[in-house]
Amino acid sequence: MTDRLCVEIEGISDTAIVEKTAAAVRDSLEEQLLLGSCRVLIRPSCITGRWDITVRGAHRRHALSIASPAKLLPELIQLRLKASLDRLHPSALSNELATVVT
Repeated sequence: MTDRLCVEIEGISDTAIVEKTAAAVRDSLEEQLLLGSCRVLIRPSCITGRWDITVRGAHRRHALSIASPAKLLPELIQLRLKASLDRLHPSALSNELATVVT
């Protein structure tokens, strides 16, 4: 999965938080039946205190936003991604790239 998943994180200078956040994204997505490759971009929102998360795959692009200090991002992003993916209709998982919906 890791060769099919690119996680980019902007706006966090603490490498430990960056690594934990990237690992949380990978863990969340590896639990799902993903088809194809995808790119996840996490960056500060134009709204202070929020993070914009974009998941792009071969067939879709979805975005969500999380209000969180950077140090809590690894925990919250894993919960939000998992919850979003669990709401997908099962046929979407088998027919195309599973994507994050908000």
